[in-house]
Amino acid sequence: MFLDIGNQQRISDPTMEQVGLSFSNLPADAPFVILDADTEHFIQAMPAGTAWRVEWRQEAEQRFMIVNLDDAEEAFAAFYRWDEAALTSFPWKRLTLWNDPHRQRMFSAITLVIVGLLSLWRALV
Repeated sequence: MFLDIGNQQRISDPTMEQVGLSFSNLPADAPFVILDADTEHFIQAMPAGTAWRVEWRQEAEQRFMIVNLDDAEEAFAAFYRWDEAALTSFPWKRLTLWNDPHRQRMFSAITLVIVGLLSLWRALV
């Protein structure tokens, strides 16, 4: 298991104490924390105003929730213990195209491709 604190520190086999402290030691230029078992199983969090956005991925299933700091830390503790019953008890929502916070980037890219294809078609006609 690895703990990434922003883009500044990566801890192999972290203790639960290190996981808990990571929330209060986020770097200003990369305020996020990731606890991963592997590339298909991880939990990550970042501040979202006065709350925290927490995402949990288990294979192809991606979930997110907006919660207070205590709930974010509890979710990380449940992931650390691999307590699936505790993890599933949180108010997770499925992460889809429509509620993905980065969907604007995808829509912008799709729009650019469409505009480019239309321009190319118009130039050929």
